[in-house]
Amino acid sequence: MIKKSYIYLILWIPIAFACQLDPLPEDLKPGFNKLYAVSQNVEAIDFICKPDQSGYLILANIKTDDDSDIVLINVNESGIQTDFHRITNSGFYDEGVKMKLLEQEAVLVLTHRKNSAQQENPEMNMLIKADLNGKPVDVNESDTTDAEFKILQKNTSSEIISFNDFLVIPNYLICVGSIRNSPTSNTSKVTEIFELNDINFNESSNDEIQRVQQKPAVLNYSGSHYLKILPGNTPNEVYSVIGQENNENPEGTIQGPSLNITWEIYTDLLSTAPARPSLGSDKNDRFADYLRHSTNEKNYFLGNYNEANNDSIFLISKEYINSQQEKPQKILNFRKDTTDTFGIGNIAASISEDSDGNIIVATLDEMESNTDAYLQKFSQEGNPIKNEKIEFKSTGFHNIKKIESEPNNVMVILSQKTFENNSTAIGLMKIKF
Repeated sequence: MIKKSYIYLILWIPIAFACQLDPLPEDLKPGFNKLYAVSQNVEAIDFICKPDQSGYLILANIKTDDDSDIVLINVNESGIQTDFHRITNSGFYDEGVKMKLLEQEAVLVLTHRKNSAQQENPEMNMLIKADLNGKPVDVNESDTTDAEFKILQKNTSSEIISFNDFLVIPNYLICVGSIRNSPTSNTSKVTEIFELNDINFNESSNDEIQRVQQKPAVLNYSGSHYLKILPGNTPNEVYSVIGQENNENPEGTIQGPSLNITWEIYTDLLSTAPARPSLGSDKNDRFADYLRHSTNEKNYFLGNYNEANNDSIFLISKEYINSQQEKPQKILNFRKDTTDTFGIGNIAASISEDSDGNIIVATLDEMESNTDAYLQKFSQEGNPIKNEKIEFKSTGFHNIKKIESEPNNVMVILSQKTFENNSTAIGLMKIKF
């Protein structure tokens, strides 16, 4: 079915929690378009769709010049805010980083703890647990909003780790991030494995959780960043780590290092020599997001590349069978100054899959005074589907952080809103697309 394209224009500033924005067109319903934590200096981070389709849980940070608190916002299926949990810790600058489901009944939240906003590297990488309504586990059951923090990594002057993502598998928690040996030195990729049974949220403790193993054994300080971890493709593969490394450009056509996407697939929990399928090109590829298709078993990688000083979008389709078999990749580049891209921005944001198997890509155009955003459908072959797009045009209202798909081609969009007076809010939109 071919849809018309829609353009959203938002020209006013709401001033209350869970405000309703302009109504959606009839053929895009069921849906909602709401704001949360308006007029606070709030930062949208992550969200999950609840497994029973009863609503959504949003992870955010509320910040000042001196403080940062983690916020969990519970939203029902109609977009109505039902719970707001602000986790306060006087004297600490706490930031939520990533949220994952735990056995379909709770969430784990990866956090960083700093001394101040000016501190680049975290003092500690920590973990909290909350129910699906966003209420954190608090052993002391204090009157104020509190949470039981578990320490995954205390940093020292010679080992500074910043976890970016984590994976929950039976009996284990696997964290991936960057490691450096001084506050300003280059980074290397690092993976740490913890036993989940050792993380007891029902017992107060300031002890560091003991890791099972840290990998790799030999660190390569190549500027690793933008790291994600996810389950392996096949039953004999435990997990994959996807990210960036800076390597010298083999063609020598640009000065300095180029950016290269890496994809490492581990066939054993403690293995040290992962399979590395070929991925990307030498055009300063910058990884943004990843999708494993539910039916065709292909992997889709979304990101940016730079050519002739133009930031543009790439979409890579890669069929990977097992650690010994891979098929050639298909790279589709959409350069803004030369390609009819229908409605694609120049900054990659997020990727998902609709109920018909089409690929949904969220991109941004960031300009000096505003941010425009786009949703574009692609075929499984990676080609844009004409007229299957939505364009969001405004004065800084649409900075998409993450998209997730639900049954019946329903799309849920988390975004960061910045108003003309520089106040901020979290946006959550649910549309038929």
